[in-house]
Amino acid sequence: MHGMGIQADVITCNILITGLLRAGQLKPAFQVFFSLVYDDIGANTIFGTGMMDALPKANEVGKDLVTLMTYLKNWKCTPNDVTYTSLMDGLMKAKEIDKALTLLAQMEKRGCIPDVVTYSSVMDGLMKAKEVDKALAVLARMEKRGCIPNVVTYSSLMDGLMKAKEVDKALAVLAQIEKRGCIPNVVTYSSLMDGLMKAKEVDKALTVLARMEKRGCIPDVVTYNSLMDGLMKAKEVDKALAVLAQMEKRGCIPNVVTYSSLMDGLMKAKEVDTALAVLAQMEKRGCIPGVVTYNSLMDGLMKAKQVDKALAVLAQMEKKGCIPNVVTYSSLMDNLMKAKEVHKALAVLAQMEKMGCIPNVVTYSSLMDGLMKAKEVDKALALLAQMGASQPWSLTPA
Repeated sequence: MHGMGIQADVITCNILITGLLRAGQLKPAFQVFFSLVYDDIGANTIFGTGMMDALPKANEVGKDLVTLMTYLKNWKCTPNDVTYTSLMDGLMKAKEIDKALTLLAQMEKRGCIPDVVTYSSVMDGLMKAKEVDKALAVLARMEKRGCIPNVVTYSSLMDGLMKAKEVDKALAVLAQIEKRGCIPNVVTYSSLMDGLMKAKEVDKALTVLARMEKRGCIPDVVTYNSLMDGLMKAKEVDKALAVLAQMEKRGCIPNVVTYSSLMDGLMKAKEVDTALAVLAQMEKRGCIPGVVTYNSLMDGLMKAKQVDKALAVLAQMEKKGCIPNVVTYSSLMDNLMKAKEVHKALAVLAQMEKMGCIPNVVTYSSLMDGLMKAKEVDKALALLAQMGASQPWSLTPA
């Protein structure tokens, strides 16, 4: 523009730089930015903020950053808290931890007071980088400067501590929150309980649930589902069922995830009758099981050698309008073959074809393997011959 004798203004250059940055064209954006010095237009903090926000995203946090900061200083353009926060967030994402902390110190030294968003962003980045001690040091520094952490700060910190398996430190942070009168929300408590369950700290998770309710924070279906799933994985069947009862008593309606998780755990614990009772309860309450729920239940019943009950569930599934898929039939036939129930497996195959469900290679392979093991050679060969046919299967139980 300068070469053409056209005088650019601040608005024009700002639009151009913003567009280049959004397009990921960092180098041309810098060329326009630094040409402002030549044209003596006068850069402002908007340019500086945009450029510094783009630098870490482009992983160019060295020479260009120093140059940019020098120009801003010469022009007496002092970066504001938004500028610093944006840059530190980018540095953390670029794993430039020391540079981010250096910038935080510089920000404080220059009298630009970091707010809760700035500190929270830095701590979140440190936790993701597994720099637990540094994150806790920033928390202490934040409080010393009179900046009060909020529920987002604490939630992020506890989540990171749980992922780092620092259970006691996470619980200490929870105690600190409550002591300071900062009320944790359902997400905070749920995240903490989920982490405790994954760490196999069952009793501590249940204590947090009681603590949550005592403080008037009402658990939601996600909270209960996470807790029950963890209890089932820990083989704490009775405790999981107690949580279900508590959930219903408090008016929190279980969903398909709740029931499916419970039934899956009950089947793995060989609590067949209890799992079927949960299915009945689920349907009674108007919660409609999906194909995944039925598949899991039938698979568990077959592994428990409850063949007739598994077939009854298939019939119930079809009756209720839940259409079995290829996984349903294939899994059932595979288990029937393993149980040496060849005729029943072939009956399921016929039913599958009748329902318009097309067998896949897994179905074929499982059936042929079972037929060969049962010494049903002729049927296996007939099945092999028909694999590429489009007509319904002619194999029927003898």
